[in-house]
Amino acid sequence: MVISRALKDELEGRVYGAITEPLQTAVDDNLPQELRWLAIYEELRWPGLPASFSRLFAVVGDSVEHAQRWVNAAMVSHLLMERVPAERAQAPLLLMLADGKVSLRMETVARHLPDLQYAAALLTTAAAEAAQNLPHCNDSQPDTLPPG
Repeated sequence: MVISRALKDELEGRVYGAITEPLQTAVDDNLPQELRWLAIYEELRWPGLPASFSRLFAVVGDSVEHAQRWVNAAMVSHLLMERVPAERAQAPLLLMLADGKVSLRMETVARHLPDLQYAAALLTTAAAEAAQNLPHCNDSQPDTLPPG
């Protein structure tokens, strides 16, 4: 998962409160997947990850090797691509790769074409990098639909 740093900090506060309530002893399956990930997994860092990226984003997951292969130069470039106006760079963003699916959630201004272009380019790059650089997940779904 790639998450904007400001959003990560806010959500970590929420998830910490949720799992430290007096009667709570484990991470609740009813919590959204990204909150469970923040509770379970550490932020991943590696040499070569630009400081400008680390100031704005965090990578959270269970495998540094897979993270490095997915959050590579192409992904970092797209994530750091300027959104107009400049304050949009701080907007909440969550890019998640789980169960063979890539999902993107981000704050946008209604009908703001630069935000939509940024989202489309980022989602396309994230999916392509995952397909090219990560092992295929072993799920029960076929790769293509049967002839109909």
